[in-house]
This record gives sequence, C-alpha cells and structure tokens, in this order.
Amino acid sequence: KNSRLQHSLGLLLESIDDSDRSEVATLFFQVGTSKDKVPTSTRIDSLCRGARAFEAVGKPDRVLDCYQQALNLAQSGSEVKEILKQALPIMLSSKTKSEETASKHTALCTEIKQKFPLEPSVHQFEGALWRLNGDVIKSYQAYHLSTTLSHNDSSIHVESYILASAAARKAGLDTETQLEYLKSALTLSVEDNDQVMKELYNAIGIAHKHGGNREEAIKAFQKTLILDPKDGHALVHMASLDASVDNIETLDHKYVEELFDGYSNRFENELVNDLEYKGHLLVVNSLMEVWAVSSSTCNNAQMVVDLGCGTGLAGVILKEKNPDISIMGVDLSSKMVQIAKSRTIDRVSVYSQVFQQDALSFLKDVQSNNLAAVVASDFLLYVGDFGEILKEIVRTLAREGFFVFTVELIETPGMGLLKSGRFGHSRAYIEDLASPYRLRMIEWKEETLRKQRGDNVAGAVVTFQKF
Repeated sequence: KNSRLQHSLGLLLESIDDSDRSEVATLFFQVGTSKDKVPTSTRIDSLCRGARAFEAVGKPDRVLDCYQQALNLAQSGSEVKEILKQALPIMLSSKTKSEETASKHTALCTEIKQKFPLEPSVHQFEGALWRLNGDVIKSYQAYHLSTTLSHNDSSIHVESYILASAAARKAGLDTETQLEYLKSALTLSVEDNDQVMKELYNAIGIAHKHGGNREEAIKAFQKTLILDPKDGHALVHMASLDASVDNIETLDHKYVEELFDGYSNRFENELVNDLEYKGHLLVVNSLMEVWAVSSSTCNNAQMVVDLGCGTGLAGVILKEKNPDISIMGVDLSSKMVQIAKSRTIDRVSVYSQVFQQDALSFLKDVQSNNLAAVVASDFLLYVGDFGEILKEIVRTLAREGFFVFTVELIETPGMGLLKSGRFGHSRAYIEDLASPYRLRMIEWKEETLRKQRGDNVAGAVVTFQKF
C-alpha cells in the first residue's frame, strides 16, 4: 500500500515483457491518484506510464483519465508541455475514436487552456484536436495563436511556426502565407540546434514542393542533408522530386520508426483495403508452396522469424495455416509491435515474441542453424542494402530453411531509392548479393504488390533455400 513501493514495483513490471499490462496500468494509476505524500513529479510520471500501459491493452477511456489527472496536477507550463508531448501521439491516434472521446478531449483542452492560456503547447493541442475532427480552419487558427505567444525556448517557438505553416496549407492558404511562418522561424536563435534546423528546412522544402517550386524545394532539402546526409525525410522528398541523391544505401532507423508509428492505427485499413496490398499473402503462399514439396516440411519444433512484422498481417495467415509453429516478430515501430503483440487466434498469441528492434541487431542474437524460415513482406523496401542482414539470415537458417520476401522492382540493374520513397531492387542485384552464400533461388515471381495513386506497383516475391 506504500505508493513509493508501488511505483518501484510498477517500474519493475513495466520492464518485463511478459508482465500483465493491465496490472501495470492499474498500479501506476493508483500511485498517481494516491492520497499518500508522494512528490507531484512521481504522480505525474506514474499517470503517464499508466496511460501508455492502458493504451497497450486497448482502454482509451483510461488513457484519457490518466492524462487528465496528470494535467490537473501540473503546476507550470513546462510540465504541461512535457505531459502533452507524451499524450498527443497516443490520444490522437487511439484505436477507439468516438463522439464521446472527442467530447472528452475538447473538455480537457478547454480546461487546460483556462489554466495555462499562455502556453503554446496547449494551443498546439487544440489545433491537433480540430485537425483530427476535420475542421482545418479552426485548426489553423489555434496553431496561428500558438505562434503569437512568447516562450523562453526558441525551439518551441519554431515548432509553432512549422505547425502553423502546415495547418495553413491544409486550410488552403497560399504558399507565401505558409512560407511567412517559416521565414519568421529562421529569425530565431536556433542555428546551433541541428535537429530543429533540419525540421525547419524540411518544412520549407515541403511548402515549396506543394507550391510547385521544385528548385527551391530541392535547395531546402539539400540544406537538411548538409546537416544530416542520412535524414530520411529529406532523402524521400528529394527522390520524389527526381533530384539526384547519390550513394543512398539505406534510410535511417528513426525515420522509418516515426513513419510507421504515425501510420500504425490506419495501416491495415489503408494498405489492404485502399491500396489493395497483398505482399503478405504472396510471401505466406510462397512459403506454403515450398513447404508442401520440401523434405523439410514444417513441424512443431520449427521456428519462423517475421522481419518487419508490422501489425502482424503475415503472421496471422501463417499461424492460421500452421497452428503449431512458433513465430517471432521484429519491427522498428513501437506502435506496430504493440498491435502485433495483441494478435490472437482462438485466444492464442500469433507470435511467441515480438521485439522492437532493428532486424540486424535482432538476428545477431538468434542461434545459428535454428530457423525453419525467415519471411519479410515489404520489409526490404525500407532497408535498401540488405547485405549484412542477408549474411545473418543465412547463418540463422537451418539447412534447407527458406528465406521468402518481396521487393519492388527497379529498372536499373542495381538498387536505389524510388520516387515513392521506397527502395527498388533488381533481380541481378539480389542474385549478386546472394552469390557468396549457400543459397539456391527457388522462385522469382513478378507480381503487383499494391496500388499507388491508382497505378500498379511492380514487384516480385522471391524464395531462397539454404543448402
């Protein structure tokens, strides 16, 4: 019953993958709302941790309750800013959106606006709520207001200008209006903060790109790349503008993680229903075909790894077809991992384990000659050069094990970043990459992977067997 001990216990349980997330969430909530003499900072920390745990078990009402309690405890604008920084990604991407939830969000926003009317992050919160509810004009107005408020942290002021510029674009305002916000941001003293400057140059590039000014857009993205040659946002936009980007072998992990964190809750609906994605089906069907005729037929003892498992699209189908196999998933996105972990068939988890980790680090921890198969549906599209990953796949595959994956095609003989912002691979490139290893190509089958802007995206499903 000691709140400090409960907080310590919650931290311990939070670090254990197999712990009951509902129990962890309840424990932290009890600490945050306890009448014991607990420091306010500990209460706020507990409530924010409780919110994340409630999100993991699909209880959006409890998530909101935790953040509301935390914001009520906040005693300064800086505390509100830190709470909202954690709260916004979860509150605004909750799986369960309803009129009741939207009403609660609005009431909470009104309450903290009254308490901290001069805190820019509060008005950014309001802008995000209006955007979520589809009112682009009120969203813009809230973001604009945040730019008029002073703040002792210049980076916060820059963020307000960037958000207002994007909101102006959504509201249909002209490119010059969008750029005025960003020009104001350039006058602030943030030159020594590379991260802020990258975001600002990218925002300028995006404004010019949407305004049809290709050359100015390229100049802005080039400034980002001077600060960070591997910045994923700038590289992808440069590729979409058909600008020269040399020697790009991969996209940085942070970019990919943020991309799919932001995409996680609408991922399946948009990808499968709107874009007619079928990469996961192609991979699983190809694996089933080779298993059907192979001497290494799947059995209870075999383990499969799903690289870039996402929300578990491939894992679910594979488990349905082979209930006795064990599947491990790995993905960079914490939000995707969260969804994949919750996947069940007849109350049995689809995945034995799901790791939030980059694929190469994960594979290096896997025992040699241990895997029946490795599958990767649309994973390599965001990796590019997968030479080191392939080396580890070969090491971890058992003899006669399979590596089945999809790639998008590129017209040149090698590998490169496409205008879509994804990597394309040629057959010659993949065959050359596999040539040093004891791998036999069983199948190269060209297929349509998905739609993009109404056009078919050309790809291939590829099957290698280790011998």
